[in-house]
Amino acid sequence: MPFVNEYVTEADNKKYNLDELWVRYNGVLSQKLPDKKSWVIDREKEIWLLDTGRIPDPDLDHAFLPEQIWILHYQGHNIEVKIQASKNKEIAGKEYKGVWDLLALSSDALENLQTDLLLQILEEMLKTYGYMGLTVQRPDYTVALRDCRRGERG
Repeated sequence: MPFVNEYVTEADNKKYNLDELWVRYNGVLSQKLPDKKSWVIDREKEIWLLDTGRIPDPDLDHAFLPEQIWILHYQGHNIEVKIQASKNKEIAGKEYKGVWDLLALSSDALENLQTDLLLQILEEMLKTYGYMGLTVQRPDYTVALRDCRRGERG
């Protein structure tokens, strides 16, 4: 089964303990996963990607950092993915409507996982997410993932 945009079900929430995960990143703002929260998932392989919301700016009241934290669930592990979105960028001579800059991956399990495969999966999931996931899609919206973990951004 390929990746799809879906709403998280109550069964999904219980199976993956998503309320607890959500509170870890949004505890000040929300004590449970929103009712109509969408994600990207491959149910057969039990791989999913969940946007945890925006990161509050520690220096400014009511402001957010441009980076976002998403959780990639892969082989039973939750991997924290720190990414930043930008629009209309050229990569290797090709124009993309949406580019996700990968800033960091964090998990105790990373040393046992194939990073190249993980990045391929993440890029495929972000392509499925497209413009705005389940909310809004644009058929001409092209997506790329750039690995910027070594500080290279353009």
